Amino acid sequence: MPLGGAIDRIAYSASSAGPDLAALNRLRDRVDALRRQGEQTPAARIDAVLELLPTVPTLFSLLKGETIVEGVAVRAATGEPLVGLAKFSFGGSLTGLSGDTAALRMTLRQEGLTLAAAILEPTKVPQTVIVDFGLESVATAPLRTIIEAAGKLRGGASDADSQQATQRMLGAAAMLIPVFKIYQLSLGTKEIGIEATAEARGSPLAPKGYTAEGDVTVRGFDALPGLVGDAPFGEYLPLLKALGTSSGSEVKFHLASAPQKWITLNGSDITGWFAGDDSGQPRALRPAQPAPEGNDVRAVQKALATAGLSAPQSGVYDGATAVAVAQFQKKNGLNADGVVNAATRQKLGVKPEPAQPPGPRKPGGR
Repeated sequence: MPLGGAIDRIAYSASSAGPDLAALNRLRDRVDALRRQGEQTPAARIDAVLELLPTVPTLFSLLKGETIVEGVAVRAATGEPLVGLAKFSFGGSLTGLSGDTAALRMTLRQEGLTLAAAILEPTKVPQTVIVDFGLESVATAPLRTIIEAAGKLRGGASDADSQQATQRMLGAAAMLIPVFKIYQLSLGTKEIGIEATAEARGSPLAPKGYTAEGDVTVRGFDALPGLVGDAPFGEYLPLLKALGTSSGSEVKFHLASAPQKWITLNGSDITGWFAGDDSGQPRALRPAQPAPEGNDVRAVQKALATAGLSAPQSGVYDGATAVAVAQFQKKNGLNADGVVNAATRQKLGVKPEPAQPPGPRKPGGR
């Protein structure tokens, strides 16, 4: 299909700083010398870059750049507007490489996006998007070790040298221990606004010292089903709302992760959403795609109704049933995650059915 359009402005800016201008000039001269050598094989180019890498980190205390695009308009051949974008920017900064700790930050911003209704429903268009994240407190000594070891992984390296270099890189990587931060994660449509921040220290692969926390605020939560449509797990959005803290049209969530409690939502341990069932044990009823169904679900729904809670009597563990379970758990001092495990089943007075042998479940059965 023929298209036309225009862009009002494209701009790029960059800056750098470092403690040793003479060393930077020497690096630039070496790069220019490589360019003058003419055509080289890809392997030779990689070797040349790897040889230069170890000298780079100590030269820079700041590397910064940003690209901005404004006034984008795409039109059909008939002149009909298809895509409009007021402003898009992508930038990043790398600081502290020449010191003891470094930091990396990347920021993407999009403002004023419009799309023709034939492309996407107007209520679903993300008019604003901000993704602002980075790494802080990256120890530069092990980072330099990684870069130096990478320089040993050239084409002519022996198997022993490559293995030794790889081991050095892995050992140094374990000492980096950066802080990962989401400074701002934002998405806004006409009806919905999502704002999030987060921070993680350490790594879940090395649990000692690992922690992570994040806060999410959703404006217009009740409009989310229209945004996600038939997306997997979309039917369980009511459970999320039940576990959140509501204030007017906003619903707030605090997420945390640490050893023993790998993910909590507003204080509720929701690890059970992702756990598997133990072999030979009755299955736990949890959010799943497709939704669990069977006699065990019917028994839970009947017990919820007996307890005075509104729950469907469909035999399908849908979002409404999960909400009723979470409400029951809160009232009875249980971990409120909307998962029917052994403790919740016992409190409901539901006798567990015998575990089903491994294999696919039949529709309507367990």
